[in-house]
Amino acid sequence: MRYIYTVLLLCFLSILTFSQNLRVEKPVFTSEIQGDWGSDNVVLDYKPIGPMSGIQTSNGDIYIAINDTLSTANLGLVIRKSTDAGLSWTTLSGVNNRTKYEKIKLLKSSVDSVYCFFQVGFDVYSWNVNSSTLNPVMVAGAYRSFDVEISSTNSMYVVLDSLASNNLIRYSSIDNGMSWGTRGSISSAAALPSMTKSSSGDTLLLNYLGPVLADTNTSVIRIVRYRETAPGTLASAGFQDIATSSLPKI
Repeated sequence: MRYIYTVLLLCFLSILTFSQNLRVEKPVFTSEIQGDWGSDNVVLDYKPIGPMSGIQTSNGDIYIAINDTLSTANLGLVIRKSTDAGLSWTTLSGVNNRTKYEKIKLLKSSVDSVYCFFQVGFDVYSWNVNSSTLNPVMVAGAYRSFDVEISSTNSMYVVLDSLASNNLIRYSSIDNGMSWGTRGSISSAAALPSMTKSSSGDTLLLNYLGPVLADTNTSVIRIVRYRETAPGTLASAGFQDIATSSLPKI
C-alpha cells in the first residue's frame, strides 16, 4: 500500500512540475529566419491584371511573362528578365493589347529560344521573344482555350479548344510557330486542355475534360499520351479516364 501511495505522489509531483514549466515567452529567433526558401525579391512593383508564366534557360536566366497594364503606358503583356537568379529584373519588351489575357505560357527550345503563347479573347498567338516575331495561331476568334508544348526536336504542338463546338484539335509546327500543319482530331466532346511533357521531351501528356457535361467542371478528366515519332508527328499511346466522380474538378 505504501508503494502505491509513493507512486501516486511521484506522478502528482511530476504533473505539478510540468504544469509549472508552461509559460508564455517572447520568441527567440534562430539565425536562419528565412527557412529553406531564402529571401523574397520583387519581380514587379504592380499587381498584374491577369495570368503570368515563367521559364529558366540553361544559362540560368529567368523570363517571366506578366499580364500587366500598370508598369508601362503602352503594354498589356510584359516580359521581365533576370540574369542574377531573381535578385533584379528588367523589362525587355511586350505586347500592346492592354486588356486581360485569358492565358499565357512561356516555352523554351533546346537552344534556349524563348516563346510566349497567349490568348486574348478567343484569339491565340505565338511570340518569338528573341526575334519579336508575333503570329496568330490558326483561325482568329475561334478558341475557348488552348495549351502548347515544345518537344526535344524543337517541334511545337498546340491543342485548341474550339469555341463553336466541343472539338479538341491539335496542330504541329516545325518552323518555330510560323505555320501550323499535321492536323489531328483528339475528341469531338472535350474541353479545357492541359498539356505537359516528359523529362526527355519526346512524350506529351494531355489532360482534358470530356465528354462535356452541362456543368463542364463535373466532366470526367481524361489523359492521352503521345509519343513523337518524327519532328512534327505524334502517335497516340492510348486514352484513359483518371477522375470520374461527379464532383467539380476545377
